[in-house]
Amino acid sequence: MTPDVSAPDMVIDARDVTLALGEGAARVEILKGVNLAVPAGERLAILGPSGSGKSSLMAVLSGLESATSGSIHIAGLNIVGLSEDGLAEARRGRIGIVLQAFHLIPTMTALENVAVPLELAGHADPFGEALRELQAVGLGERVSHYPTQLSGGEQQRIAVARTLLRDPAVLVLDEATSALDNDTERELQAALDALARGRTTITIAHRLSTIESADEILVLAGGRVAERGEHLALLARGGAYARSHSNRLMRLRVGLQAAEALGEPPHIVLKTLICLVDAKPVCIVWPSDQEASMKKVAAAFGGKSARMM
Repeated sequence: MTPDVSAPDMVIDARDVTLALGEGAARVEILKGVNLAVPAGERLAILGPSGSGKSSLMAVLSGLESATSGSIHIAGLNIVGLSEDGLAEARRGRIGIVLQAFHLIPTMTALENVAVPLELAGHADPFGEALRELQAVGLGERVSHYPTQLSGGEQQRIAVARTLLRDPAVLVLDEATSALDNDTERELQAALDALARGRTTITIAHRLSTIESADEILVLAGGRVAERGEHLALLARGGAYARSHSNRLMRLRVGLQAAEALGEPPHIVLKTLICLVDAKPVCIVWPSDQEASMKKVAAAFGGKSARMM
């Protein structure tokens, strides 16, 4: 039985965490005895292949889903076994979540999207607080705009402002993937980097720079922790992480060569390669005029292109 006590110097302390779906013969274990601990102010990067359990681990650590067994202490509170209301309260007080989907209300302005949650929480000056935070993330002149009138990066900054105002003990971030164009991805990532600075952070990592600069890297495979450690130590070990790192660099090298040969922009070639190599069923095209180029690249590599959206 997992003891209901956390290490006093750990902001995040998860022990023997399992997540199972179904019953009896249909039971499937998604997470299988995961352990991790993150001290205050440190950055944990989680990576692994598709189906390894990254999204499920993020969901249980952030209280979006309840683990089947084990314990997850966030700033001293064990969130496993809490009711839906208890999980919601824990998220409000302890956990900040920024996903690739921004979850903005389309009929509300930027200001309202940040202020209304504060108003519902009983803040004395929700609109004043929201305005100051939007100004801090560079959106002071866009407060009256609706989400559909804003770029992807601006929408992400609204989500960041909304999270910053709650000053959470733990941040759970899902990095933007290269399914975005270069300018938008840089804009989104800058917002996430600013949010994470100096905070205890768990990141589902896609960028090499995030992975390499993390205080600890957790490599998942089949719902278990396959490897953990710092970047250089994991490279020296020559295991799954070292192979993944080598594959990422090889993909970059091949992508740049293909871009030159096909006459297509490098970022389009690289994002198409990621869809093909990772076997993504859907590849989001943003902006939409990239679809023809991505299909051309996919055909050149002899692969069946993912469905474009």
